[in-house]
Amino acid sequence: MQAAPIVFKKVWMGRHIKKAHSIVILGAVGIICLDLIVETALLPLLYRGIPVPFKESGKPIGAVLLPATFFNVLLIATNILVFAYLLHKAGFNLGLVPKTRDDWLDVLAFFIFLISGMAMWYAPILLLTFLISGVLLVAGQLS
Repeated sequence: MQAAPIVFKKVWMGRHIKKAHSIVILGAVGIICLDLIVETALLPLLYRGIPVPFKESGKPIGAVLLPATFFNVLLIATNILVFAYLLHKAGFNLGLVPKTRDDWLDVLAFFIFLISGMAMWYAPILLLTFLISGVLLVAGQLS
């Protein structure tokens, strides 16, 4: 059994390919700039009322950092989704953009999970949405 020969062709980079590359690069720069603005504007709001440096108490210090952790994971997940969408529109299919209704439901549940995880420090009733969206994420993967 012989393997088929691999033929490399010299491909001319067309104007539409250059335009797609520039759209992807400008989109990435725009996403990073938007992240910096959101991070510097909203992160101090998460730490409002929390004494820095932290005073000694019986509570673990990780609970204070929980909203900021969920906020940063939310920013990272949003960046990945937006960048994958930009690449999809430019013609590069990474497989990260949801296509079916169930995929979009999983993405929505994940973002609700992150937002409620960030906000439950300030409104404890959001623990319920945190738990429901977490169960929905796990149940969606099992089915």
